[in-house]
Amino acid sequence: MSRLPDFRPTRALCSFFFLLTLGLPVCSTAFEAYDQDQKVVPAVATAIPPVIDGILDDEAWKNAPLITQFYQVEPIEFGEPTQRTEVRVLYDDKYLYISGRLFYTDMKLLTANIMVPKQRVFQDDRLYIMLDPFLDRRNGYLFEANANGIQGDALIENNSQRINEWSGVWQAQTTIDDAGWSVEFRIPFATVSFRPDGTNWGINFLRDIKKTQERLAWSSQGRQNVLEAPSAGGTLTGLQDIKQGLGLDLIPTITAVSRRDSLLNQTDNSFEPSLDVTYRITPSLTGKLTINTDFSGTEVDDRQINLTRFSLFFPEKRDFFLQDAGIFEFADLRGNGRPFFSRTIGISDDGEPLNLNYGGKLTGRIGRWNIGLLGVQQEASAQLGSRNLFVGRVAANVMEESSIGAIFTNGDPQLDRDARTFGADFRYRTSHFLGDNIFQGEIWYQQSDNESLPPDDDDPGADVSTDSGTDESAWGVHAVYPNDRHYVDFSVYRFGQDFDPAMGFVNRPGITDYRFMYRFRQRPQGGYWQRHDQRIFSRLIDSTYNDELSHFIEFQPWGAESRKSDRFRTYVSLEREVLEEGFDLFDKIFVAPGDYSYVRYGAFIQTARFREISIQGGFELGDFLNGRRTTLYGELKWTPAPRFNIEANYRSNDVMLPTGNFTARVMSLRSEIAISNRWSFIPLAQFDNVSNELGINLRLRWHPFRGSDLFLVWSKNMLRDMENRFQSLYQETVLKGTYTFRF
Repeated sequence: MSRLPDFRPTRALCSFFFLLTLGLPVCSTAFEAYDQDQKVVPAVATAIPPVIDGILDDEAWKNAPLITQFYQVEPIEFGEPTQRTEVRVLYDDKYLYISGRLFYTDMKLLTANIMVPKQRVFQDDRLYIMLDPFLDRRNGYLFEANANGIQGDALIENNSQRINEWSGVWQAQTTIDDAGWSVEFRIPFATVSFRPDGTNWGINFLRDIKKTQERLAWSSQGRQNVLEAPSAGGTLTGLQDIKQGLGLDLIPTITAVSRRDSLLNQTDNSFEPSLDVTYRITPSLTGKLTINTDFSGTEVDDRQINLTRFSLFFPEKRDFFLQDAGIFEFADLRGNGRPFFSRTIGISDDGEPLNLNYGGKLTGRIGRWNIGLLGVQQEASAQLGSRNLFVGRVAANVMEESSIGAIFTNGDPQLDRDARTFGADFRYRTSHFLGDNIFQGEIWYQQSDNESLPPDDDDPGADVSTDSGTDESAWGVHAVYPNDRHYVDFSVYRFGQDFDPAMGFVNRPGITDYRFMYRFRQRPQGGYWQRHDQRIFSRLIDSTYNDELSHFIEFQPWGAESRKSDRFRTYVSLEREVLEEGFDLFDKIFVAPGDYSYVRYGAFIQTARFREISIQGGFELGDFLNGRRTTLYGELKWTPAPRFNIEANYRSNDVMLPTGNFTARVMSLRSEIAISNRWSFIPLAQFDNVSNELGINLRLRWHPFRGSDLFLVWSKNMLRDMENRFQSLYQETVLKGTYTFRF
């Protein structure tokens, strides 16, 4: 196999663009100047609130101003919409009310396939509302609903990051007729944070029409900016005498679990009550207390096959940690190097859930400061006693859209030692770079400080202690020009050999990671394709001694999206891996140390998700290490009606190396059955031939309203033996109910 040429374009490009950014002018345009061109809607108080039923016949709506001035962001920037949209806004002392009337010239254009509660509705037609209660033009809340009345919400952080994990208590109801659909929102002031003396809020109204690929906005800066960015919103004026009530939520939960271990032939039954208490100390600062928090019944992870020698990253799915998760985000670290990753808490070494004996959380804003404090006591496991854990995050808003902050963690959920991590980050962003373009960048630094450990009893010769010569630091520089026609992204991250944030995630210390990406986009005026993309991505990983460990360059000569949202792309990659130590791939094939260079080719296709039958999939083929690998993957989804869909997924990696051959397969079958928009049933089956385990998970859910749920979850894991028979490992049944009392 041919060896990659000995050149380092990634490092050179990163250095060039970093030096370039040092000379960039810093925009000093104040938002007050931009406000002159922003749209304004007056807030109209109502003594008689509308009934939230999706029928816009209440007398109160007639007193609210009619908002109709929408225009396209996609596909024709600032073009006239093909469908009419009407919005009205009212309020009283407890709630903000918003109505929407969404017309269609042909009802066949309506896409309304999602009917399972709390599923993301971005694949459907939707109306969504952006609220910026502090009017800082950088952070906000997003509330959305599709025509079936399925709700979604999120936090918008610093105009660029959408935190979908946030979930608030609010209400939306819809109706569909032969001319379109209607929606009514009721958003409690107790659900959002705001300044008590603030009479003006940022606000925006946005609409998606999937079959024409239209994205409409009432107020927008064009497709250069994130559509729901608070900086692009208008202003809601004249809010008076609004209240949050007592600001107290009591959320009791009762969990009953029956678990049978087939290998030990024993059954364990448990009954666990728990309580969450949320108190809004001020309209912008919230405290939360949790007692005996139980994580049973959490949605299972999607199975993954590891083709590397590094641990995989699995996303958080537990509600307690998902709430306010965005406040604890540090820099823009998504995987390796995160100082805080909540999945380290409440999970034992063998992957079993651990309850929290108690915990407290304080999140919100004081002046320009964003604050997040979290302290919990994790229950004892068979290997480890109870652990006290803490994370604190503060960030101050500076300049127009930028922030500077720090993070501190204390404790180790997995080991009996003292462990601390410190970090600081500066995040810069402007929406007015060289006109109305966006530029953003960040600089960050971290330091872990962990107690030395005695040698392992099973390996007396092991030395896991630390000394003054260790390198427990990490730092990074990242800059992005994320605009429509030209998109440039580069970063340099360095992780010391001994960097180990005990409450974070690190799967590859001792490296310097250089990345560069450039994408060029064209938008044809007519024809089948809506846009064409050409892209190059390069990643170089050195050891901290500047020895090259990995090099990856991917060229995308052509990628495209149609006007019906079908997508296609082709690519070729040049890869190099320098293995200083051998490892076992799939725990079956030994890969010897060496210097491996190879070339791979691939293609990907995806049809629009709103279609009754949608597919996505692709292939990769070519060399791999000192052999060959062929990858095939695909997803087939059938949605004959909003109440039912079924989805099959398959991925295979056929690896042929001198030391052995193996085809790793992962497959799953999942269905979503909406009995109503409050009741749902989701069966899931997953199998992979690396672990040889078949997992079945059945979830029945009643979601009467936001903040209250009833779950019945049955799961079973089975192991395939040498004779292709499945033997039961364990079986678990969980009944879990949660109800929110708001005062």
